[in-house]
Amino acid sequence: LNASNPSAITSIGSFEEGDNVNDIAIVGATAYLATNDNAAELRILNIANYASPSSAGTFNDGGNENGLAIFATSTSAVFLGYVSSGNPDLDILNATNPGSVTTTGSFEVGGDVNAIYVESNIGFLATTNGGQELRIINLYAPAAPVLISDVDLGDDAFDLTFNRQHVYIADAAD
Repeated sequence: LNASNPSAITSIGSFEEGDNVNDIAIVGATAYLATNDNAAELRILNIANYASPSSAGTFNDGGNENGLAIFATSTSAVFLGYVSSGNPDLDILNATNPGSVTTTGSFEVGGDVNAIYVESNIGFLATTNGGQELRIINLYAPAAPVLISDVDLGDDAFDLTFNRQHVYIADAAD
Protein backbone atom coordinates (compact mmCIF):
# COMPACT_ATOMS: atom_id res chain seq x y z
CA LEU A 1 0.00 0.00 0.00
CA ASN A 2 1.16 3.52 -0.74
CA ALA A 3 0.61 5.49 2.49
CA SER A 4 2.37 8.70 1.42
CA ASN A 5 -1.04 10.39 1.71
CA PRO A 6 -2.73 8.84 4.78
CA SER A 7 -6.16 10.11 3.74
CA ALA A 8 -5.92 8.37 0.34
CA ILE A 9 -4.06 5.06 0.75
CA THR A 10 -3.78 3.14 -2.52
CA SER A 11 -2.85 -0.42 -3.41
CA ILE A 12 0.27 -0.69 -5.56
CA GLY A 13 0.96 -4.43 -5.48
CA SER A 14 0.34 -7.70 -3.67
CA PHE A 15 1.57 -11.26 -3.27
CA GLU A 16 -0.71 -14.23 -2.61
CA GLU A 17 0.97 -16.46 -0.03
CA GLY A 18 -1.81 -19.05 0.02
CA ASP A 19 -1.76 -19.34 3.81
CA ASN A 20 -1.94 -17.05 6.84
CA VAL A 21 0.87 -14.52 7.22
CA ASN A 22 1.40 -13.89 10.94
CA ASP A 23 4.25 -11.36 10.90
CA ILE A 24 6.44 -9.41 8.47
CA ALA A 25 9.96 -7.98 8.72
CA ILE A 26 11.68 -5.92 6.04
CA VAL A 27 15.39 -5.37 5.39
CA GLY A 28 16.17 -3.29 2.31
CA ALA A 29 14.26 -4.70 -0.67
CA THR A 30 13.53 -8.02 1.05
CA ALA A 31 10.43 -8.95 3.04
CA TYR A 32 10.42 -11.89 5.46
CA LEU A 33 7.01 -13.46 6.21
CA ALA A 34 6.25 -15.81 9.12
CA THR A 35 3.47 -18.08 7.82
CA ASN A 36 1.18 -20.99 8.69
CA ASP A 37 2.41 -22.85 5.58
CA ASN A 38 3.87 -26.10 6.96
CA ALA A 39 6.14 -26.39 3.93
CA ALA A 40 7.35 -22.78 4.21
CA GLU A 41 7.11 -21.27 7.71
CA LEU A 42 9.35 -18.51 6.31
CA ARG A 43 8.61 -16.97 2.92
CA ILE A 44 11.10 -14.47 1.49
CA LEU A 45 9.95 -11.88 -1.03
CA ASN A 46 11.86 -9.55 -3.33
CA ILE A 47 9.99 -6.25 -2.99
CA ALA A 48 12.32 -4.09 -5.10
CA ASN A 49 9.41 -3.67 -7.53
CA TYR A 50 6.48 -2.74 -5.27
CA ALA A 51 3.96 -3.37 -8.05
CA SER A 52 5.11 -6.96 -8.48
CA PRO A 53 6.66 -8.59 -5.38
CA SER A 54 8.13 -12.01 -6.16
CA SER A 55 9.06 -15.06 -4.14
CA ALA A 56 12.81 -15.25 -3.56
CA GLY A 57 12.83 -18.34 -1.36
CA THR A 58 11.36 -20.25 1.55
CA PHE A 59 12.46 -22.08 4.68
CA ASN A 60 10.80 -25.19 6.10
CA ASP A 61 11.78 -26.12 9.65
CA GLY A 62 10.91 -29.75 8.94
CA GLY A 63 7.93 -29.90 11.31
CA ASN A 64 4.33 -28.77 11.31
CA GLU A 65 4.85 -25.70 13.49
CA ASN A 66 3.46 -22.39 12.31
CA GLY A 67 5.77 -19.43 11.95
CA LEU A 68 4.38 -16.80 14.34
CA ALA A 69 7.00 -14.06 14.67
CA ILE A 70 9.84 -12.74 12.54
CA PHE A 71 12.61 -10.21 13.12
CA ALA A 72 15.52 -9.47 10.80
CA THR A 73 18.58 -7.34 11.44
CA SER A 74 20.21 -8.30 8.12
CA THR A 75 20.01 -11.06 5.52
CA SER A 76 22.40 -13.12 7.66
CA ALA A 77 20.43 -12.65 10.90
CA VAL A 78 16.76 -13.61 10.57
CA PHE A 79 14.95 -14.75 13.72
CA LEU A 80 11.86 -16.95 13.28
CA GLY A 81 9.60 -17.88 16.21
CA TYR A 82 7.15 -20.77 16.15
CA VAL A 83 4.14 -22.30 17.83
CA SER A 84 5.55 -24.47 20.65
CA SER A 85 5.86 -28.11 19.65
CA GLY A 86 8.71 -29.72 21.56
CA ASN A 87 11.22 -28.62 18.90
CA PRO A 88 13.23 -25.43 19.36
CA ASP A 89 10.73 -22.57 19.19
CA LEU A 90 13.21 -20.01 17.84
CA ASP A 91 15.48 -20.43 14.82
CA ILE A 92 18.31 -18.08 13.93
CA LEU A 93 18.64 -18.19 10.15
CA ASN A 94 21.08 -17.04 7.51
CA ALA A 95 19.08 -15.92 4.46
CA THR A 96 21.96 -14.36 2.54
CA ASN A 97 20.99 -16.78 -0.24
CA PRO A 98 17.15 -16.75 -0.11
CA GLY A 99 17.02 -19.91 -2.23
CA SER A 100 19.04 -21.84 0.35
CA VAL A 101 18.30 -20.55 3.86
CA THR A 102 20.40 -22.21 6.57
CA THR A 103 19.93 -22.54 10.31
CA THR A 104 22.68 -20.80 12.27
CA GLY A 105 21.29 -21.67 15.71
CA SER A 106 18.15 -22.40 17.67
CA PHE A 107 16.71 -21.97 21.15
CA GLU A 108 14.07 -23.92 23.07
CA VAL A 109 11.66 -21.34 24.46
CA GLY A 110 9.09 -23.66 26.05
CA GLY A 111 6.09 -21.79 24.63
CA ASP A 112 4.81 -20.04 21.52
CA VAL A 113 7.06 -17.19 20.37
CA ASN A 114 4.57 -14.41 19.61
CA ALA A 115 7.02 -11.55 19.06
CA ILE A 116 10.77 -11.00 18.73
CA TYR A 117 12.92 -7.92 19.07
CA VAL A 118 16.72 -7.94 18.81
CA GLU A 119 18.93 -5.08 19.97
CA SER A 120 22.74 -5.27 20.23
CA ASN A 121 22.82 -9.09 20.16
CA ILE A 122 20.17 -9.35 22.89
CA GLY A 123 16.91 -11.07 21.95
CA PHE A 124 13.63 -10.23 23.66
CA LEU A 125 10.92 -12.87 23.17
CA ALA A 126 7.22 -12.46 23.99
CA THR A 127 6.02 -16.00 24.77
CA THR A 128 3.24 -18.15 26.17
CA ASN A 129 5.66 -19.96 28.48
CA GLY A 130 3.92 -19.71 31.87
CA GLY A 131 6.12 -17.93 34.41
CA GLN A 132 8.59 -16.96 31.68
CA GLU A 133 6.48 -14.87 29.33
CA LEU A 134 9.40 -12.54 28.57
CA ARG A 135 12.56 -14.46 27.74
CA ILE A 136 15.80 -12.56 27.20
CA ILE A 137 18.65 -14.31 25.39
CA ASN A 138 22.21 -13.49 24.42
CA LEU A 139 22.70 -13.87 20.66
CA TYR A 140 26.35 -12.82 20.51
CA ALA A 141 27.18 -16.37 19.36
CA PRO A 142 24.12 -17.16 17.20
CA ALA A 143 25.02 -20.85 16.96
CA ALA A 144 24.63 -21.16 20.74
CA PRO A 145 22.12 -18.65 22.20
CA VAL A 146 22.26 -18.33 25.99
CA LEU A 147 19.41 -17.45 28.32
CA ILE A 148 20.09 -14.22 30.23
CA SER A 149 16.86 -14.03 32.22
CA ASP A 150 13.12 -14.59 32.32
CA VAL A 151 10.35 -12.31 33.50
CA ASP A 152 7.06 -13.62 34.88
CA LEU A 153 4.35 -11.29 33.55
CA GLY A 154 1.50 -13.33 35.00
CA ASP A 155 -0.14 -13.66 31.56
CA ASP A 156 0.87 -14.68 28.05
CA ALA A 157 2.87 -12.02 26.19
CA PHE A 158 1.60 -11.32 22.67
CA ASP A 159 3.73 -8.47 21.37
CA LEU A 160 6.66 -6.30 22.36
CA THR A 161 8.84 -3.47 21.19
CA PHE A 162 11.99 -1.84 22.46
CA ASN A 163 12.91 1.81 22.81
CA ARG A 164 15.99 3.20 24.57
CA GLN A 165 16.56 0.48 27.18
CA HIS A 166 12.82 -0.06 27.76
CA VAL A 167 10.76 -3.05 26.67
CA TYR A 168 7.05 -2.48 26.11
CA ILE A 169 4.89 -5.60 26.26
CA ALA A 170 1.29 -6.40 25.29
CA ASP A 171 -0.02 -9.27 27.38
CA ALA A 172 -3.30 -11.05 28.08
CA ALA A 173 -5.87 -9.43 30.33
CA ASP A 174 -6.08 -10.72 33.91
